[in-house]
Amino acid sequence: MTKRYINKLYLVVFLFLFVLQPFNLFGQEAKQEQIPKIEIRDNLVSAELKDADLSEVLKEIEKGTGVKISVVKELEGKKVSASFTNLDAESALRKLLGNNYVLVFSKEKDKYVLKEVVTAWEDIGARLKGKMTKRDIAYGKGKEEVGRLSEPEVEPRGPESFNNDAKGNVYICDTVNHRIQVFSPIGEHLYSIPLKEGMEANDIAVDRFGSIYVFDAQGKLYQYDKKGNLLKALNIGGWQIRMDMHIVNDNIYMKSIEDKNVKDVLIGKIVNGRLESPTGEDVSKHTNGINAISGRRYLVDLERWVKGEIDILDKSGDTIKSVDLPLNGIVGIQFLQEDKKGNFYIKTEHRDAAIDRLVLEVQKFDPDGNHLATFNIPETDYDSWGIRELSLDEDGNIYQFIPMKEKAQIKIFR
Repeated sequence: MTKRYINKLYLVVFLFLFVLQPFNLFGQEAKQEQIPKIEIRDNLVSAELKDADLSEVLKEIEKGTGVKISVVKELEGKKVSASFTNLDAESALRKLLGNNYVLVFSKEKDKYVLKEVVTAWEDIGARLKGKMTKRDIAYGKGKEEVGRLSEPEVEPRGPESFNNDAKGNVYICDTVNHRIQVFSPIGEHLYSIPLKEGMEANDIAVDRFGSIYVFDAQGKLYQYDKKGNLLKALNIGGWQIRMDMHIVNDNIYMKSIEDKNVKDVLIGKIVNGRLESPTGEDVSKHTNGINAISGRRYLVDLERWVKGEIDILDKSGDTIKSVDLPLNGIVGIQFLQEDKKGNFYIKTEHRDAAIDRLVLEVQKFDPDGNHLATFNIPETDYDSWGIRELSLDEDGNIYQFIPMKEKAQIKIFR
């Protein structure tokens, strides 16, 4: 066999292999195309991604920015496609993670710096100390259900409010069925409280004695004991623009919107465990801001799309400190409450251009006004109106009740 013939044979075999196994010949090049294309300069992130491994992308961002990112098992194997240029780490991570994360900041030279990101794909609350309660509630008139009305060309109507007590039990205003539904901290249905005929539950609060206060939009406030016995009713007048009701130091307040500001109006007092009407002098003492258990008051203001501002007031209403919360796309801000350590919690809503949706978050601050953490609320599929989206307890646990289209849901993030 001549050398020339052998060379031709090698060429034929090579071409045959190329036709049958092109990916084997260029396998390394194909593999390189799947590597995340990420560039980080001056802590600004640029990326051109198509079906990239999300966990690998997050590792690259962690390495390039110094932000600690926990990559949980649920993210392994998840693919992401995205294209962006020169985003700060926070914006880049929001875009990549969608709607499941907790951002933890620290204060450095009068600036809030992103330090850590806790991620999860579905139930992020289950990753926070391993504790989260989720309970689905069917619509209907049954023992463990809540009512919902839905008619063509009419806004759906369902439960209008909820709240929690100090033990973590959840109280739902089953407005349509004219009752209160009570669930345990692990989501078990405990009991129902039937309401007075003709009364509708628009809002609810629970005091330290276990008494339940139900507001009826016809202008009445009712007190029930923990067994569901009606103790007292007060006429408190009608409200044109009101927000949720809350109890602080045996005073019952209704948040009211006046001159674009939200402030507490005293509507009832708890004296030796019984509901009493406040005097005119009592009402006049509460003139500005939202009251908290520390004796402080909080007044929030919104510069739409740019930032929120929180003024911390003393008992006389004088400003102790003002805190700015810069948040691009912000459209809503509300004071929630303090915890027993004096940390305070602010609910914010903002339009996130990176994921093109409205994002609901809870911002946590220490007593000095330093920003500690951002907690993203993953589920925001509210199908009917409610006066309260979130509540908290004195330990900082977050409670959420969501009246969705097909069912309602309780979530407790500990």
